[in-house]
Amino acid sequence: GKREKSGLTATTANYYVYCFPGDDTFYVIDLGIVANMVKNKEFKRLVTGGDGNRTTMCLFSKEDFIKKCARF
Repeated sequence: GKREKSGLTATTANYYVYCFPGDDTFYVIDLGIVANMVKNKEFKRLVTGGDGNRTTMCLFSKEDFIKKCARF
């Protein structure tokens, strides 16, 4: 069947905010930067998941991700 959009292809957000467990810092990144990281294959590895493993996800190293973020 037809694939539904999800993640970067579906969001209307401009920024992503993440807080790592045990860390009180909020890491903020423009989703355009994330899209470029995906496009340029700057991820550590690809994994599949979701219903019937129909979704492919990019995993970034924590260090590479944090380098591109603003911190609050």
